[in-house]
Amino acid sequence: ALYRLGTAYRWRESYFGEAPRQYLERAARFGDHLPDRERLLMRGALALDQGTLDGLAFLTEAVRAHPDDAEAWYLLGETYYHLGPRALVSQEESDKAFFRAIELDPSFTPAYIHVVENAFQLHADSARAARLVAAYGGLAGASEFDRINRLAFALAFGNATGRDRARAAADTLPSPLLWFLVGDYFEHPRLKERQREILAVLRERPSDRGVATISLFWNALGRGRLEEGLAYLDDPGAPGSLRAFGLCNAYVRGMPLPAGWLERELDTGAPEGASWFTSFCAGAYAADGGEWARHAAALDLLRKGAERSLADGNATQARNQGEAAEALQGYGLWKRGRRAEALHSLEALQRRADFLNDIVRWWLGKLLLEMERPREAERYFRSFWQDPLALYHAGKINEELEEPARARDAYTLFLHAWREADPALQPLVREARSALTRLRRGAR
Repeated sequence: ALYRLGTAYRWRESYFGEAPRQYLERAARFGDHLPDRERLLMRGALALDQGTLDGLAFLTEAVRAHPDDAEAWYLLGETYYHLGPRALVSQEESDKAFFRAIELDPSFTPAYIHVVENAFQLHADSARAARLVAAYGGLAGASEFDRINRLAFALAFGNATGRDRARAAADTLPSPLLWFLVGDYFEHPRLKERQREILAVLRERPSDRGVATISLFWNALGRGRLEEGLAYLDDPGAPGSLRAFGLCNAYVRGMPLPAGWLERELDTGAPEGASWFTSFCAGAYAADGGEWARHAAALDLLRKGAERSLADGNATQARNQGEAAEALQGYGLWKRGRRAEALHSLEALQRRADFLNDIVRWWLGKLLLEMERPREAERYFRSFWQDPLALYHAGKINEELEEPARARDAYTLFLHAWREADPALQPLVREARSALTRLRRGAR
């Protein structure tokens, strides 16, 4: 009964929230009394709610033992959709699981939600989106999701008049629905401009201005517009912690930051006054420069900070600081030339790391390339799903591995997203364009 009550809250209100979590955690205490099927589903649902990959084993066992169980396939799809990048699972796998659930029970409305969103953010396919938006509307017409689906379609694929009407309608929507559009519909490289338009609406709202400003930085980065992105970071309304996170990620990805930008962000005065993430980034920057005393100092700060946070009862921050220390230690091993040890350390961390998972996966992709293991490196770059710069690296790997179709697709999406990239980033654009020309000639 507790498990079913938690499930009802997930489907009626929100998958992630206090009510479903409360009932799932209470159900877990009695999990051993459940039948095998319900026990597997309950454990998978609780792991997803907690943001861990532990539930994948339970859910893959559930669909193996119960291949005609729509709810099991749906929960597996939810786990792939929300945690797929960390599990190094492609976005297509979530589609497969959801469509299997729909095949088994065409009236099971929750299974449609993410396949509609994937029609936009994975496929950017107007015909596919139209078919799935209509299918969902036939089951849940006039619902909140139906409304947002139809607005997304008009913005993404409508004519000029339809887009103008949709933009005017977006101005009247509550912010949570606009954030759905930003994060669940418009991540595809072909839809970055639509994402930018919605973020501009959110930035005009005082309660959303800070996060929208940082999100516009990420959107600009995804379009190869580093200068535009840095201007957003310079906005006084940009939250300081998220500003440091953005700059450090740009640095990790090899973006040509102007001289002094990152250094100023890391120069926080007394080390103990720095945020834990700034300490982490400073340690990585020090390792790149072979400044091992500064790297060691950052490690020490992170470890001591984790101890203090745990003593203060802040388990989440303690976990983040502890994982940052592990990541920084692994990165230091790599930069000291101990690549095999670094790979072992970073791979062990990656599956459980939360806040820093993107950075750890990017490092692993670059490290494996350096170790001349391109097939393994590709899995990490592909785990970023629709990230244009990750697609550029995946395209290079696919070309090297003589997989021309995959390379062409990756380069094409990258070039579309970066069609107006900054002059400093044009060498990557020229290289991708030349590669695409080679591949097209080879296909004749």
